[in-house]
Amino acid sequence: MSRLMWVQEIPSWVGNSINLVKINLVFCGLKEVDALAQLPNLVRLRLWLNAYVANKLAFHGHSFPKLRILVISSLEELREVTFEQNTLPQIETTLERDRLSLTGLKRHL
Repeated sequence: MSRLMWVQEIPSWVGNSINLVKINLVFCGLKEVDALAQLPNLVRLRLWLNAYVANKLAFHGHSFPKLRILVISSLEELREVTFEQNTLPQIETTLERDRLSLTGLKRHL
């Protein structure tokens, strides 16, 4: 199912959505994505076209347990992405198109 929603923060009910496997965020103006971090079955996350509007994005330990694909593109304000230890344990692919500084992500991808 696809839905188009205009939000500037992720609604609290999203964290209870165990069936969400793919999320594409665009033009949201988010300042944090922590509400998505514990989604148990999220496999793909795409942040693009100013979906996130801060200069740093941090992925904290033990977050995004099943995420395999992370796409970051066209986030004008974002300059740095950091990944704490034990973050994204299932990650297979990261696509980043903005010449960001990626810190802490294993380079075996």
